[in-house]
Amino acid sequence: MDLAWYRRCRYAQFRGGTSYLIQLDGRKNFSGPLVDELAPELEFAPPADLSPGGYYWRMQGLDI
Repeated sequence: MDLAWYRRCRYAQFRGGTSYLIQLDGRKNFSGPLVDELAPELEFAPPADLSPGGYYWRMQGLDI
């Protein structure tokens, strides 16, 4: 069963936002992000090679 469609996160644009800082970590405190990237898109696909388990993700809208 291909769950690739389920692994895509989408978020709404904030007013004036031009870029988004996206972080993904296995820890709540984001002390060692597995993903820490700046992206112009309103969509994020986590890496395909993530191990099974729980993850936390957050994004910050930026006007840069």
